[in-house]
Amino acid sequence: MSRILILGAGKAQAEFIQHCLTHEHEVYLADGNKHAFSNSIDNINLKIKTIDITNPEQVIPYAERINPAAVIAPSNDAGLISATLVAERMGIPGPGQYAAQNSRNKFLFRNLLKSAGFTTPWFLQVNKNNIEGLAAEIPSYPCVIKPVQGSGSVGVRYLASEKDLDAYIHNILKNSPHSNYQIEEFVEGIEFSIEGIVQNGILEILAICEKDRSKLPNLVDTRIIYPPNLPVDDLARALTSARKIVQTLQVQNAPIHLEFIQSPKLGFVAVECAVRAAGFNLFNRMVPWCTGINTLELQLDLILGKQLSKFTPTRQYSGILDFPQPTRSGILKAISYQKTEDSNSFTEIEIYKRIGDVVAPASNGAERIGHIFIFAKTNTQAEKIFKSLNFSIELESSSEKIQPERIETK
Repeated sequence: MSRILILGAGKAQAEFIQHCLTHEHEVYLADGNKHAFSNSIDNINLKIKTIDITNPEQVIPYAERINPAAVIAPSNDAGLISATLVAERMGIPGPGQYAAQNSRNKFLFRNLLKSAGFTTPWFLQVNKNNIEGLAAEIPSYPCVIKPVQGSGSVGVRYLASEKDLDAYIHNILKNSPHSNYQIEEFVEGIEFSIEGIVQNGILEILAICEKDRSKLPNLVDTRIIYPPNLPVDDLARALTSARKIVQTLQVQNAPIHLEFIQSPKLGFVAVECAVRAAGFNLFNRMVPWCTGINTLELQLDLILGKQLSKFTPTRQYSGILDFPQPTRSGILKAISYQKTEDSNSFTEIEIYKRIGDVVAPASNGAERIGHIFIFAKTNTQAEKIFKSLNFSIELESSSEKIQPERIETK
């Protein structure tokens, strides 16, 4: 039995917490919200601590008192820096402070890649308290504005013109909890992400997926597809680039979630590289389904300092994670779908909103109405199952049924 400090007790952390407990480890679970989802797990080996995981000055003294053998902030950015500093202080595996700081800060990440010779769009950093003359500093449109240390696409917007910039400043920027923002060239193209594990600086690729994004001006994922429709040569170039990025960031021991765009103009452009596992159960469930690799076991062995044997996918199954989108604002009247049984696949649907809620096309992850997981053996089968659901959203202001974007375009 080992003592493990886990920072973050949300729903996204539940499966990893349960995995640690199943292996009879002593889990010290910390979160700033005493009502966090995973705090309700009933296990004698689970110790709950309400503490601000974004504040290393609170987390480090607590870690020194409990003396953990491992520390991690699974699938969350909030506790990443604190977990990294605890790992360095205690001499246990972690991503390394250089990697954590430069990946967590979008401006530092862009600057680091540019200095290392990677193709990057133009970018600049602004402080919301010093925006006089900002419009004159922007070299071209369209562009994208985003919080330097944001996550979940909160505050991320496409700006087609100076008029859009003015609207963003007045409607979003002034009321934002973030101070520093990055404005960068809008990179058009198909978005992908790579999931991997880094041990002792060496990256092993687990899986790669393709993404659909929402209609502009929002820039939030609406669908994630495993495996991607990416030619072999392009895939090889993407994986080579991923390994160079991991080396540039000096990642030591961590899962990585690397997002990039294949741009007709710029080639492969890294969007961001998180030194933690992907959320929404992509790392915990989708990657294992598609590859046969036990990612929970890998992550646990990694933070405990066990030498990982080379892991190779044993299969290439398919999966879809779809986030249904209403095409306009309205009061939610009904959601309907027809779930079918298939011995070679299974589907999971979770709805976050309640009837009577006001809904709109999501501008960030927190505004989504729900998600659909489809686990299948082939992309064709997964797509067929998705269509057969006949998923629809009915708004009170109209009898029109709004289909998910992917269905509409077929």
